[in-house]
Parts: sequence; C-alpha cells; structure tokens
Amino acid sequence: MRFLLIVLLLFLGLPSFLHSQTLLLNKEFGLGSPYSEPDGRNDIVRISDSDFITLAKVKGNQTGKSEFSLERYTNELNSIWKVSLNVEAYEDYKDLYYNGKDLVLLSVIHNESEKKTRMEAYGFDISNGSRTWTKELEAYEVGEWEMHPHKGKVKETFLDVVCEHANHNYVTPFEYKHNVHFSPDNKKIVSYVFNYGEKYLSASVSVYDNKCNLLSRGKVGIDNDFINNGIYVDNQGLIYLLNVNNFGKVNFIRYSLDTKDFEIIELPASNHQKEDFHISFQDDGIYIANLELSQEKLTGVKYTKCNFTQKSIDMIVYEELTDEMKNAIAKERKKNKSLKGEENWMDYDLTHFIVNPDKSVMMALEKRDLYAEGYPHIKKDAFDKSHNVEILGHVQAEGIILFSFNKNGDKQWSSYLAKNQVYPANDGLNTISFVLDNSPQDHIRILYASTEGMDAAPHTINMVSFDRNSGKIIKNIVLPNQDKLVLVKDYTLFLDESNIVLVGKKGLMGKSSSIAKFKL
Repeated sequence: MRFLLIVLLLFLGLPSFLHSQTLLLNKEFGLGSPYSEPDGRNDIVRISDSDFITLAKVKGNQTGKSEFSLERYTNELNSIWKVSLNVEAYEDYKDLYYNGKDLVLLSVIHNESEKKTRMEAYGFDISNGSRTWTKELEAYEVGEWEMHPHKGKVKETFLDVVCEHANHNYVTPFEYKHNVHFSPDNKKIVSYVFNYGEKYLSASVSVYDNKCNLLSRGKVGIDNDFINNGIYVDNQGLIYLLNVNNFGKVNFIRYSLDTKDFEIIELPASNHQKEDFHISFQDDGIYIANLELSQEKLTGVKYTKCNFTQKSIDMIVYEELTDEMKNAIAKERKKNKSLKGEENWMDYDLTHFIVNPDKSVMMALEKRDLYAEGYPHIKKDAFDKSHNVEILGHVQAEGIILFSFNKNGDKQWSSYLAKNQVYPANDGLNTISFVLDNSPQDHIRILYASTEGMDAAPHTINMVSFDRNSGKIIKNIVLPNQDKLVLVKDYTLFLDESNIVLVGKKGLMGKSSSIAKFKL
C-alpha cells in the first residue's frame, strides 16, 4: 500500500501570527499500518548531510506477521532505493543505526515455547539497500519467574508500562527483552538481558563494537533490596550500573567485564523517592540526572557530577519545584481549555537531560499517564509478571516543564508549555508527546501535534521556540496541516536550524501518511 507524501515549504521570519506556505511537490510514503510498536524504537537514521533512511511498517496488526519498508531518501525527499522486510510474529525489530559503513538493524527473536531469546544484527549496504550480512549476537535461556521479597528488581519506564498492558504478542515480553545503550561516541554498544528465573537477580551483559563484533561478556548481579535503573557503557568499554534502594540511596557502579574489577560511588541518600535516571558522559566527569518525588508527587529535579578518577562527587544540584512555579504552571494550565482538573504533580517523566559543550544543562519533563476503565491510575514501578494485563486504554501527555542551569549549577530559568494530547494506548507515544531540538544557538524548539479531544482528528502541528537565555516563548507557530496529520514522533528529523522533515499519520490510528519538509 502506498500513500501520499507531501512536501511543503514554510517561510517564517514574520511575527508568529503571520506566515506563508508553499506546496512544492507530492511524493509517496509507505507508513501503512496503524499499529506501530509503542516501545520507542528508532525508525529514522541520518546517513549524511544530504540523506537519511527510514524504517516504516507497511502491513501488520498487533499479532501475526508484519511487513516493513526500508527506504533511503535525499533531503529533497527523493527516494534512492526501497526494500521490503518481512517479519514473523516472534521477531521484533529493536534498533536501527549507521556505523559509518553499514546500516545495522538489531532484532530480537523470542521463542516462548522453548523459553529462549536471542538478538541478531542485519547489515545493509547503504548504496542499494541489500542485506550483506547477518550475525547472531547473543542467545539465552529464559527461566521461570522466581521472586522473593528482597530480590533485586528492575525499574520500569513509562514505555515499559505501556508495553506491559498491550497485547501479549504485540511487543517483546519483558523477560525476553534485550536492553541496548550506545557509548557517547556511538562506537560501542552494551546489550543486557535480566535473568528473572534465578534466586538472585542478575543480568547477562555483552559489549560490542558498532560493527557487532563482541568485545566482552559476563554476568553482573543486582544486590538484594536494590532496583536497577539502567546499565550503560563508556567509550572504553567499561559498564556502569545505577542501582537505587527504597531509602533513596544510589549506588553508581563502574565494572569491567574482563577483569571483574569494580568501583562504587554512593550518591547521598535523601527522604525523596528517585525516578527517571539519565546519564551523560562528559570529559570532566559523568553527569546523572533524576526526578525527586515525595508520595509519588514531583518535588524537584536533581543532577550530580561524579568523578571516578578522583572517586568523588564534584557537584550536586537540586532545584525544588517552588510554590511560585507551581502557581505559574497552574495559571498556564487554566488558559488551556483542554486541560481538565487541578494539577496533582504526579506522573512526570524526565524526557531530556542535555549537557551542552559549555557544561550548561537543560532538563525537560513531560506529564504522562496511562489509564483505562477500572484503572484510574497506573504508575511506574519495578517489573513484575502481575503487571502484564492487557487493557484497552489511552495514553495522555500533558504539559512540558523546562529547566536551564549554567555551568556552575545555578538555575538560569524555568518555563512551562501547556498542552494536552490523548491517544489510544496501542500507539504509545508514537503520535503524541513532543520532539525537542537543542541545536540552534539562540533558542530551543519543541514540535508537537495537538487534537481537540480524546480520539479526535489532529488539527494543528505546533512549533514553539524558547529563548535560550531567558526561557521565554518567542515563537508559537502553527505549521500547515491541511490533511489533519498527527505527528509521528520518531520520524522527525531536524536537518539543520532552518529545515525540518517530519512524517504524519492521517486521523485516528490512521492507515495513510504524509512526509513533509519545512523551511523555517
């Protein structure tokens, strides 16, 4: 099935309430299935300054086989090549990246009848899209679930919560999940699978180069009464674990899979619950960000700079959500008629943690909720088999809070953007939430689609620009949207400061789509 691909040119430079638009040409695009997996996979890859590759689901439902289209485009949206990929029900594409030579697609094959899971890598020639190699990276037995009160656990993300309540055959079951993170220079990959069938929780961990050659492998344990919040890899191939207990204590562990040597930096405990850890490797240390909660309600944001060379904590920055800021947010919420009820300060996610080259910091939070009839509030917790309950629910994404700090950790500003997006949970965050671009020198911009109500057709695609020095909104622009598209989040590419490529689906769980290029 082929669908209309629209290229638009939008000239801005006038005040935000004035703009002109020009339709340049029509193309076709094949995002044909309304059921795009809600697990946050990467579906668009920049190959060079002049072209990019997309992976689009053409056919397929929540169960059964699927067909994908792998296609390379120029920045002018001319197709260079297109190939079809057929996927069995037991296989799920995990990630897509370019290593400088080959396009690499990581894929998880889970065999529930034999209790086995494995991850394979497929290499594609970027000149014509042909598959040139296949590698089996790792394979593991999946044991029967075993739990005792003090056994280590694994923290859920919001997308994990969405996937747990989707159709069982729609996404990879969490016991079979291969978690993947890239090193800062994107030359190394860490993959880890948690072993839930053992008396004590452990993870089978592998480190590869970006050509999928194995560099090191081993098992690491998660201590009793701790919850793992992620395993990461640095440019040297050392791995890092973030383990948190219920008393606010954080163990940040550096570990060598080759020598088994490890070091621990303990982050100071507090009375607050800690959520949504993000990590950023920098030349002056490792920055760790998280949200601080009290009784599940947001109280503030924090980031910490650690130094394993000195075995020290060099900086702790905690910014409380003050009454003044709460009042300002409440005022902005009331201006948006689609937001109902008072703010309860629950269900915020730390979506972005950006350490700029000058070591200034920006953090973005979005209020996200999954709900259904009989399930008024579903919170993030630690993984548990009892959470796997299929529901016909909705995902709601509300306001965005931005924080900006200078290199010394002093808050420069905070800002808030009121919005309300509601969509069927089967789509996850694919067509709601927002895309943030931090590349312009003097501003930060956010792109999102909005609707008039639950399950309603989208009516606007909005681009909001914040002044980088003050945090004030300097532009709030409605982009052309004659076809009533809802933005497909993973298919947004900021080519440079002035050019954006995005894909949108038509209507509720739409089966047709358009791709557009905007000149800003």
